[in-house]
Amino acid sequence: MKILEWLILIVIILMIINCSSPDDDPSPPTGQSPSPTITPAPIQTPEPVQTPVPGPQYKLLCNISGHRSDVNSIALNKEGTKLVSGSSDGTARIWNLATGSCERVLEGFNAEVLSVAFHPDGSKIAMGCEDGVIRIWNVSAENVDKTIIAHSGNITAVAYNHDGSILASGSYDNTIKLWDTTTGECMRILNGHSDHVTSVAFNDDGTRLVSGSEDNTIKIWFIPLFLCEMTLAGHTGKVYSVAFNDDGSKFLSGSGDETIKLWNVETGLVEKTFTGHDYSVYSVAFSHDGSKIVSGGFDETIKIWDIETGECEKTFYGHTYHISSLTFNQNDTKIISGSDDNMIKIWDIASGECEVTLTGHYNDVNRAVFNHDGTKIVSASWDKSVKIWDVGTGSCEKSLDEHSYSVISAVYNHTGTKVLSSDIYTFKIWDVETGNCEASVTLDFYIYTAIFNQDGTKVIIGNRNGIELWDIQSLSLEKTIAENIIIRTLAINHDGTKIISNGEPGGFYENTIKIWDLQTGECEKIFEGHQEQITSLAFNHDGTKIVSASFDETIKIWDVESENCERTLTGFTYRVLSLDVNSDGTKIVSGGEDNTMRIWDFQSGHIDQIIFGHTQSIPSVDFSPDGSKIVSTSYDDTIKIWSF
Repeated sequence: MKILEWLILIVIILMIINCSSPDDDPSPPTGQSPSPTITPAPIQTPEPVQTPVPGPQYKLLCNISGHRSDVNSIALNKEGTKLVSGSSDGTARIWNLATGSCERVLEGFNAEVLSVAFHPDGSKIAMGCEDGVIRIWNVSAENVDKTIIAHSGNITAVAYNHDGSILASGSYDNTIKLWDTTTGECMRILNGHSDHVTSVAFNDDGTRLVSGSEDNTIKIWFIPLFLCEMTLAGHTGKVYSVAFNDDGSKFLSGSGDETIKLWNVETGLVEKTFTGHDYSVYSVAFSHDGSKIVSGGFDETIKIWDIETGECEKTFYGHTYHISSLTFNQNDTKIISGSDDNMIKIWDIASGECEVTLTGHYNDVNRAVFNHDGTKIVSASWDKSVKIWDVGTGSCEKSLDEHSYSVISAVYNHTGTKVLSSDIYTFKIWDVETGNCEASVTLDFYIYTAIFNQDGTKVIIGNRNGIELWDIQSLSLEKTIAENIIIRTLAINHDGTKIISNGEPGGFYENTIKIWDLQTGECEKIFEGHQEQITSLAFNHDGTKIVSASFDETIKIWDVESENCERTLTGFTYRVLSLDVNSDGTKIVSGGEDNTMRIWDFQSGHIDQIIFGHTQSIPSVDFSPDGSKIVSTSYDDTIKIWSF
């Protein structure tokens, strides 16, 4: 027994010693008048091109707002139904994760709430505050259960152990303290860090605690003996965040050196270093299955990494300031983020999938739309081609390559048997089955847009001469509407009696919208409100509303009868280039210069989703007829099909 006691004493001394070691612009055809010519063409037989996206994209499910200052910390309860957030506005808030609604505001502290943690049974919430006080909130009683004067500096981290019997706190006073949650008494002070303690985390059984500090080190503490087992000095910058995996065998650290490190708990060795952030990493977390990690920081991005490969699978953009706190939900389908932009965001990584990326155009893709039954897509590109794609297989069925200039637009007729395409001076009508060009009409004026009327018997052109109505059978110009007004965008209502357009009289961008009677050619209504050029227009399903997008970074919803703007959709930081309304008029999709698509609820005007995936501006978006898919085009030369 005496030998064993001496061995234990030697081990303890060695552990104490280790803990203390710091350590394209062509000219128009000259003199040519509008003279239609029929030009047959052979069927094109391109090779199919399909590039599947490896894994799901992601969408923003919810923006949770309410805090008036930085969101410093977030934590989920064990069931994943409630979220608590702590803020520099001096409050903590309890949120319903399913609805995004605030259920309770915890206030009256006169101090910033820097860190929060749910008790394992969900009955209490620990809040670490800037005044050095820990406040324990009783969830059922809805009051502060205990107030513990804990530290002489900011409390930047709080964490419960597995059964909630111990609460750990880390502070700017360089110490970690362990608290008995029943009595509120301090069980032990863990000294050893030489600078601010920024993060603490317990392993799965509560026997170990890991701490990160601004002294660039990480310490692993053996809780039964209240001793430091290891001091790990692998980072070259401050350590801001630490987190265990679910079985306690590994932990993560995020640092001011812009890296995330994966550590083996038993050996204290770095198994992998993840690089990709541009600035300090402030928060890290494991997925519950241990296959992924999430990180966020000063560069305002959130990244998902594959543990096995070390590769960054996705980068989330959406916050406008530092990411301070991150967590996975219980089934690893969502990520919740807190930021110094005062916002909490919920991201869905299991839906909003990009089903396929269509590559084959070698220049900017200007337009892509579905046919009548959603089985085909036609696309138009600056590479002078029109392509027809099969939605099911993602393969290119035909490439229609007779245009001499960049193709601006391509659309199907109401039966999906014909395609209308236009370059900057010519419009062509194609037979979808054969791929033959059945008609080609060259104009004197620069064409901006071309659409079929509702029954496919007319072509409506928007160009520098106004709106031209062409009869397809005779290939003759029937009338010109809005003569001498530059028309950049057009849309037709559900019964084919009205069209809407923007205009540009006198060479200045017009920020109004006009409704024209297609039979009489008269302008019936003018809508004013946008501050800059209008880029895209659409009617809703019954023609009672108009939706417009503009360079002024807004979307507006207008009532046709009253001519009033009912709602302005804001939140963009770049120009809005494209939009569409789904077939039942409940959703709007928009694309812009920020490389994102946004899905809006038509009735409320709220953002349902923000969809990332393109790397350049998005000039075209289109709902499938049943509303289950969206096709988008981008100046990154790709077309993407999204399930919705």
